[in-house]
Amino acid sequence: MYSGNPYTGTGWSEISAGNPHGDRRGVMASTAMDFNSGSEICFDYAFIYNRDGNTHLENANELLSTADFVQTYYDNNIQPCNQIYLANHEQKQEQFVIYPNPSNGNFYVELDENAIVSILNLNGQVVGTYNCMEGLNEFNLNLENGMYFIQLRSLKKTSYHKIEIIQ
Repeated sequence: MYSGNPYTGTGWSEISAGNPHGDRRGVMASTAMDFNSGSEICFDYAFIYNRDGNTHLENANELLSTADFVQTYYDNNIQPCNQIYLANHEQKQEQFVIYPNPSNGNFYVELDENAIVSILNLNGQVVGTYNCMEGLNEFNLNLENGMYFIQLRSLKKTSYHKIEIIQ
């Protein structure tokens, strides 16, 4: 990310960047890659620190030596020091549809399972609760204009969705 060696006076250094004393920042990055559903990727990161020198520039130079040591250790070690896995496990899409949205108060909620449907105003007050069956459920509500939340509660989960009422 930063070129050069501050010990030899080439390239970037904390002094040339104007970092105040004690300001230490770090950046980690990985290359761009495809990360498909169900895949796993293992990343090995090493956080190195060095204060063997007498000055900040000597510390920076020693840090390069320490980084070389860590790289050699990693290259020759069969088992990495730590393993952090990222996983992108496919999640089931919620199987419901609310339409039309915005609505004049007449709308449909299509569910893939039985659920309790509650309509809440923006203050969180329940303005109506309905036992709904799997399939298409029709609502004909006389609500004031505004945003409302539709709470869907089934045996598996609870979710909230917005609907706008425009009379």
